[in-house]
Amino acid sequence: YYNTHGNDKLMQHQQPDITPRQFLIDHRLNERHYGSLQGLVKSETEAGKYGHSPKDVEAWRRSWHTVPPLLEQDDPRRLDEIRKFQHLCGGAENVPRGESLEMVAEKRIKPFLVERVTPLLDEAYLEQKSRELLDG
Repeated sequence: YYNTHGNDKLMQHQQPDITPRQFLIDHRLNERHYGSLQGLVKSETEAGKYGHSPKDVEAWRRSWHTVPPLLEQDDPRRLDEIRKFQHLCGGAENVPRGESLEMVAEKRIKPFLVERVTPLLDEAYLEQKSRELLDG
C-alpha cells in the first residue's frame, strides 16, 4: 500500500515509479479482536459503563499477554462475525473470539510475513540481482 497523500514531492523525488505491482489481501491483517469489548464505545468502556474496571480495560488494551474477555460462542456479534468471515480465514474456528497483542503477532502477523511477504522479498531480491548481472 502506497500512501502519497501530502507527500507527493518527497515520494517522487525518492522513487519516480511508485505504482504498486501487487496488493496483498489477507485476513491476518485485520485489526486485533477485543473479544466481548468488540463494538463497545472505548471511552464508555474505560469509564466502567459496561461493568469492567478501568484498570482491567487498560490491561486488556495495553498488555502484551492479557486477553480481553472472549465473546461467547452464542453472542450475536460472534455469530455475525462467523457468518461474515469464516470463508476468508479457513473456517469458523479461525475467526477469533478475542486476542492479546501477543496472539496477533505470533498467530497472524508472523505467519503472514513468513508465508506471504518473505517470498515476495526473496523474488524481488533475485530479480534485482539478475538485472545487475545482465547490466554488467
